[in-house]
Parts: sequence; C-alpha cells; structure tokens
Amino acid sequence: EIILNRKYHMRMENFFSINCQSLLKKDPRNIKKEFCVLRNFLLFVVLLKFLFLFFYHHRKKIIKERKLLDRKKIDF
Repeated sequence: EIILNRKYHMRMENFFSINCQSLLKKDPRNIKKEFCVLRNFLLFVVLLKFLFLFFYHHRKKIIKERKLLDRKKIDF
C-alpha cells in the first residue's frame, strides 16, 4: 500500500512537469500523451470555475448594491 501511494504521489508530481509538445512530437502513441490531455482539460475546467465564481460573486455584489440604492430612494 505504501509503495502504491508513493508511486501515485510520484506520478502526481510528474503530472504537472510533463512537457506536452515534446511528448507529442517524439511519440504520438505515448501513454503520457493522455496525461497531457487530461492535465490540459483539468486546467481548463479550473480556469472556467474561477471565472464563473468571480463573475457570479461580482453579479451578486452588483445586485445587492442596486437593492440598497432602491431602498435609499424609497426612504428619501
């Protein structure tokens, strides 16, 4: 179990240090190519998630400010 975990850990460390372009040029059928695709996909998903969260919170903030402004208008 320890050996498996260590291997997995090493793989995860290598996962982000793989140079995709050189791999694709050397051997198109390389197993690591799948890691590249997976890594790029994961990075893309993470980026989308951050963008979504940013815009979602920004939108909520704007809506809150508008509600506050509307309340102030009613008060005055």
